[in-house]
Amino acid sequence: DQPDVNSLGFKDEEPVVPKPEGSKRILFLGDSCTEQGFHQYVELILNEQGDVPVDCMILAAAGYSSHQGRVLAVKYLDRYEPDLVFVYYGWNDHWQAYGSTDADKVIDPATSGRNSLVGRFYNNCHLWQAIRYLVNQVFASGANAPIDDVRVPPDTYRRNLEAIARQCDKAGIPLVLVTAPSGYATQGVPDYLVERNFVPDKQTAQDRHDAYVELTRQVAQDGGHVLLDLARNCADLKEPGRVFMSDGIHFQQAGLVLVTDRVVTLIQQQ
Repeated sequence: DQPDVNSLGFKDEEPVVPKPEGSKRILFLGDSCTEQGFHQYVELILNEQGDVPVDCMILAAAGYSSHQGRVLAVKYLDRYEPDLVFVYYGWNDHWQAYGSTDADKVIDPATSGRNSLVGRFYNNCHLWQAIRYLVNQVFASGANAPIDDVRVPPDTYRRNLEAIARQCDKAGIPLVLVTAPSGYATQGVPDYLVERNFVPDKQTAQDRHDAYVELTRQVAQDGGHVLLDLARNCADLKEPGRVFMSDGIHFQQAGLVLVTDRVVTLIQQQ
């Protein structure tokens, strides 16, 4: 029911089906970093500089991991006929799992989110959300307590990326794997990640993220896929505070410009 959300549930324009003849479509799978909307700038630049109409679309949402990306690739790749696919995960995958890992979660669509009266009330009542958060912190147990595993374990993360790659290979679509850049090295790991049980400690946050970045590189190399190594590109920034928000994860406006430039340059080189 939000004006900037399409019928698929993503913050994007409604995708045209079938894809207009003579045009190109670039699909971005990802989490909240992709949801920030740099694809719109990519589309604008490519259309300004090229002769072939280009449509950029996202299947990305805050909180998504490579598990959701794998599901979306199976569900939508054939329908939307992309000519190029970008895959950008690696943050939510290595946060602590609650109740179960992503692959083992079972959600009843009839009683979840905005499909139920309780869900509608919860999504629109910030006071209730705050109360529930405080209660969970005091009485954390069962599904509300982190388990001794991450949302998408390393081996599963690798398999998810490989499964998306197979979907692309099957359809003859070039794939670009993107490593998730971080401001941790210069800005530090924010306190809230430990306070809210995303990770047990700050060093673990750094180590896990580095490990998942390396896994992304390995999948690209082993599968012969194109790699956009944003993690390496952003490792030596002179002013990281202008690129990253205080969480060291999401982008400031200058960061979105930087990512757009890297994506456009890679596309034009292909």
